[in-house]
Amino acid sequence: MLFSEGSALSEHSTERRMQRVSKERLPTTSKFHPYARILCVGQNILYRVVMNIVVQPVGHTVSESNLPGKSHLSWTIVVSHVKFHQFITIARSILYSPAISEILVGHYQLFTPYGAFVRALYGVINHFTHLNSAFLVHDNCYVMNQNRCYFEGFIAELWNSMELILPAIAVETHVLSRQVNGEIRQLHMLICEFLAVPETKILEASYAYTSAILSLEDIEVLLPRYMDQQCSICLESLLSIESNTAFVKGGEIHDPCKKALPSGLIYTTERPHSVRSPCGHIFHENCIMSWFRQSATCPECRASVSLKRQ
Repeated sequence: MLFSEGSALSEHSTERRMQRVSKERLPTTSKFHPYARILCVGQNILYRVVMNIVVQPVGHTVSESNLPGKSHLSWTIVVSHVKFHQFITIARSILYSPAISEILVGHYQLFTPYGAFVRALYGVINHFTHLNSAFLVHDNCYVMNQNRCYFEGFIAELWNSMELILPAIAVETHVLSRQVNGEIRQLHMLICEFLAVPETKILEASYAYTSAILSLEDIEVLLPRYMDQQCSICLESLLSIESNTAFVKGGEIHDPCKKALPSGLIYTTERPHSVRSPCGHIFHENCIMSWFRQSATCPECRASVSLKRQ
């Protein structure tokens, strides 16, 4: 019984942290810039797009001197009208499937990042429907240049929608060693193929961050013995939390900045979770997760806390 309860607690805390990681932008990717150039082939237009992105790995230990710094990834794609039309057609067929339609019209709370990704992609596909005409040669150079700018906007928005799901993909594939199945995965792979995304390099750079977060362990049951300790990051008390919720009766609050609560009523306030790193040090969950965005190490002893690959 104790084992099953511990397993349930571990699964719940892992899911909670996964949800938070998946909702955040990966700290390792930034500054995406597409630059499109027009290539005229007869009466048709090809777009030669140079893709640039900055990747900043999160170090395992701050003392490592051989860690690579910022790396600039650059690659080129050529998009024809046929390629663009095929992408839009396949994307729409998946977006209009029953499983995806349920996400678009319902409250998709279990996997929030996936829902945000689908809604963003749906908006991109519908907003840039006029781009079919951008692949035709015009006598007016201003119109052609305007279409080129629209196409750059399409590529940028497509990337932005994909970034919404990158943290979740990084967690699923690099930490939990499992694949995201179904229509969500199909849409993600469709975009990666269309943009020729170096997915492995981008997700690899985020492995230290995502695995460090999932190496944490909830210690809510053990906290009473640490009542006098503070989180060394924010210097606030670790608190004692037998559950996530504290019940406060009216008239028992002594904070002079707060008004007295009506007597007889019970109010609830959310208390922060406290977690233990693999090296045994304890912090507020929010504090240590923010720390990991800079370095996948323990703030106390500087030990690497990233999980080994499964």
